[in-house]
Amino acid sequence: MKLSNLFLVLTLFCATILQAQDVQSIDNTEYKRKKFSITMTGGLGYATINPDNGRNYNLDANVGEILFNYNFMKNIGVSSGIGTYFLSGNGFDDNGNFYHERSLLKIPLNLSFTVELNKSFEVMARYGVYAQTIILDEYQYATTTLDDVYEGWNFGTNLGIDFIYKANEKMSVGLTYAGQSDFKKFDINSKYGTDQKQKIIGMNTLGFLFRFEF
Repeated sequence: MKLSNLFLVLTLFCATILQAQDVQSIDNTEYKRKKFSITMTGGLGYATINPDNGRNYNLDANVGEILFNYNFMKNIGVSSGIGTYFLSGNGFDDNGNFYHERSLLKIPLNLSFTVELNKSFEVMARYGVYAQTIILDEYQYATTTLDDVYEGWNFGTNLGIDFIYKANEKMSVGLTYAGQSDFKKFDINSKYGTDQKQKIIGMNTLGFLFRFEF
């Protein structure tokens, strides 16, 4: 996802929050949002890999996250947690065709913004930054397999939008969209003797969520 699109969506969502607060008043005696919540998400999508030398290529993405959210205001909070990402797919470089598998561990830090549509439905947006590291990286060519090709930590920005149905006072379910883009590149392992770098210029996923409030 392009950073310009992330900022546009965030701006529109914030404008919606401000407008909703101007034209609506929520009776706190009837509905009081819990300060703490845990959200578990799982989703599928794709990621676009951008190497220094070579063509961009897409990988399938299978993702999961656990986020802890604290609302320091009625509609605004902060969240963090941990995510795991598994990417796989085909690509091409100077060595020929390959099958690429990569696993990542991600630690996000987000601001969260919530709009209550009614007592049962709400929309939450999350925007922030993350750090992530590669825990598995394998390129399978026709005659050889390269392990631990890229390594280290990198950083980026991410956006999430959740469409939430409150099943009861403590439990909610819903649909979630997430997008992210790296702004720092991964370094290649020094054992391969080059200075090649790469990053994920866009990852987009859709999935389900379960949230528990307390």
